[in-house]
Amino acid sequence: MNRLRELRNEKRLTLREMAEIIRIDKSTLSRYERGEQEIKASDLTLFCDFFCVSADYILGNSASKSIAVPSPIQPNEALIALHDQTEGLSEEQLKQVISYVQFLKSQDPKK
Repeated sequence: MNRLRELRNEKRLTLREMAEIIRIDKSTLSRYERGEQEIKASDLTLFCDFFCVSADYILGNSASKSIAVPSPIQPNEALIALHDQTEGLSEEQLKQVISYVQFLKSQDPKK
């Protein structure tokens, strides 16, 4: 049985209800469930979030529904990620990023 259909049935949702919740076309969802169309990455992400399962489970690559819990981000990893994501931003956009980081730090209850 198709995992997507199985998960939908576990939640007791009709094809129409599920399509409305996920905001995709009912016929697209039906094709996904019948295996007639490959699931788009953006839709796969929606399904994973909605059902709280891994993409590997939906795609049939794993028998486990569990989502791997990521390890905490180390400070140097955060800096690298921040650098990569801010590359090419304007000076004004960079100032907004810095302001947002300062705001987040001010919200930390530990301080």
